[in-house]
Amino acid sequence: MYDIKWKNDLKMYLQTFTSFVFEGNINDLQPVKGEGEEYRYLPLHEAIAELYGEEYSVVFYDHTKLSGLAIPEKNSRENENDPQPAPVLDEKWFNSFVFAERSLTVLDSSTGERIPSPNIALFLEYYRDEYLRKKDESTNKGFQADITKDMQRIYDAMADFEKKSAQPEYKDAKPYLFILPDVSRYMTRPGEPTEKENAILLVLFKAIQLVGTRCKLMLFVDKMNDLPTWFESENNNSAIKKIFLPSPDGKFRETFYRLEMSSVMEPVDEKNLDKLIKKFSAYTENFSLRRLQQLRTFIVEESPHQESGAPSYRNLQNIDKTIFRFEVGQSYDPWRDPSLRTTIRELSASLNEIVKGQRVPVARVSEVMKSAATGVTSSKKNDRRPRAIFFFAGPTGVGKTELSKQLAEKIFLNQDSIIRFDMSEFQQDHTESRLFGAPPGYVGYEAGGELTKAIKQKPFSVVLFDEIEKASPRIWDKFLQILGDGRLTDGKGETVSFTQSIIIFTSNLGITSLYRDDKNKQKALEEVDASISATLTALKTCSDEDKTELVKKLVEQERSRAAITGLTVDLAGRDLFTKYSDEYGMLNDTMYVMPTDAFNAFVENCVRDRIENYFEQIGRREVLGRIDKSNILVFNFISPNVADEIAMKAIRDYCENLRTENESRLNLSVTDAALEFIKEHTKTAETLNFGGRGVVTCVEKLVGSKVGEFIFEHSEIGLSATLDCVDGALEVRLG
Repeated sequence: MYDIKWKNDLKMYLQTFTSFVFEGNINDLQPVKGEGEEYRYLPLHEAIAELYGEEYSVVFYDHTKLSGLAIPEKNSRENENDPQPAPVLDEKWFNSFVFAERSLTVLDSSTGERIPSPNIALFLEYYRDEYLRKKDESTNKGFQADITKDMQRIYDAMADFEKKSAQPEYKDAKPYLFILPDVSRYMTRPGEPTEKENAILLVLFKAIQLVGTRCKLMLFVDKMNDLPTWFESENNNSAIKKIFLPSPDGKFRETFYRLEMSSVMEPVDEKNLDKLIKKFSAYTENFSLRRLQQLRTFIVEESPHQESGAPSYRNLQNIDKTIFRFEVGQSYDPWRDPSLRTTIRELSASLNEIVKGQRVPVARVSEVMKSAATGVTSSKKNDRRPRAIFFFAGPTGVGKTELSKQLAEKIFLNQDSIIRFDMSEFQQDHTESRLFGAPPGYVGYEAGGELTKAIKQKPFSVVLFDEIEKASPRIWDKFLQILGDGRLTDGKGETVSFTQSIIIFTSNLGITSLYRDDKNKQKALEEVDASISATLTALKTCSDEDKTELVKKLVEQERSRAAITGLTVDLAGRDLFTKYSDEYGMLNDTMYVMPTDAFNAFVENCVRDRIENYFEQIGRREVLGRIDKSNILVFNFISPNVADEIAMKAIRDYCENLRTENESRLNLSVTDAALEFIKEHTKTAETLNFGGRGVVTCVEKLVGSKVGEFIFEHSEIGLSATLDCVDGALEVRLG
């Protein structure tokens, strides 16, 4: 059986309070027990009518309908001998007021038979011309609007009931229970009523303040602050009782499965049943009762149309896949594509062809993808976290974003399957609402969040948060929800799932200087350079026993220096890496083959420390656990050898583009001398500090200026030309 808190609360408070305001899950269905153990699922107002229709005359108010027709007085007919029959006076006159079905008849106290409810005739009194005329006279004006007129009818019916029910013709009348389901819609701007809307609320407020009446008034609002504070505040309006309707909780969803789902699902071994029902409950979290019923219908209707070999919707073990298909509606699942395993086997090699000089990050990404594809990334039951989470750190232009794009293309077979956000646009606290949606009542609420909308449209995606350190630290509160639970609830209360996605953060933390003040920076640099010089002098004459400690000291000094200057590629030429790389390797229990290996290790240590310090400073150290330190991948600076490879590819691509895409259709060949000239320029520290992007930019700048001049002077299409180096400068000539 269901345990419904709002029902228990209403039953407890009904004799104490006259008026109630319901908020929360008011638009959902509610279970009402019928005969035996069966339940019916009804809208909230109908559920209340079923529960209390015998004790009260339940009347629903529909503000979208006209107020109804006025009933003419008997003596107002021009011709008393008019043969026209008198109109039948019944509930059809009300229009905007609808009597609940159970309230249309009552038991006659004299005969015990069911008769038309006297409440109908009683309420018709508030539709007579005489009543309306008196109201107009008492206010010195006509009613401002149909809704105001109807609110006055509610007030008068509640205020007059005790006196009217004492009259013989109304002795069997029951107290009215008026239900107003859409009060939030009475106002153009909820919480900020206009003058006319205020008049509606003032009449309702008067009705709520009535004492000595057995009638009840129930208002439904989406959220309490849809009402102005003077109306809903219990300090100002203690006559009302607020009742909150939550979404179905875990126990409710488990009960729903046992009562409604088990009959349409395949049989489950009794020893596994409780565990699988909890799985059902976990994957239907935040589902309304209406959505649970829709899921049941989906399983019943779609199961016969499933493809052969697809996970059966009726198998409770597959409920995670069933719900994903139900919510997303996408028939193609890249994670179940038979070719994915082959792709991942070849992933490391194919990525290394495109992302040059980053073998360690590429190897780790390939390793994680194997676990992601097989679904064994976690030992947690019902784990809905993203398939993979990475934090790419390191210098600019070295392949962090490119690796993300390639991952999207190779795993999801489409480079458009990447959702990218430049986090420098989210530096202010309030800008997070752009990502996740603004709270109700704030600017942008209706638009929703950019992230939540994007993941709804493309659930199979790489979600890339570029330069995450530039965003407001508050944004991590939401990211923790994504990383830990695999889902996010936006400002509208809608939940989106990241279970099928890959989350990637990129950062330049540790690469840039910690100093912003040039004066202080210069002073600190002079001090640390002096200490490094002293250590290097000591290393020249020290014993082998002292060398280890001195190198350890030198490492710390170089780290301090890097924090001042920032990490740059020219640091690879410093003595720590060129003269003492063996000793540095011993400190790390590693043998460095090349000085660049020692430099790369130094860069990685500096960057990792800065990342940890960053999360410590913003009070979000738990992020490191959610990401997993092994998935924080530090990219290397581009080495001269790798720069050569990138430059050669850039030249080939440039020439190919000239021949096939450019209007000139120029067939350009490049001499060895020109190649060497270009490669030398791409290996400068200034260029390498901007990574592979810097190398490509350098190639395009060197070649593009000369080729542009040539094409400008030679307008013929399809010419052949040669790029050469003559006297230390590039030139393009015909032939």
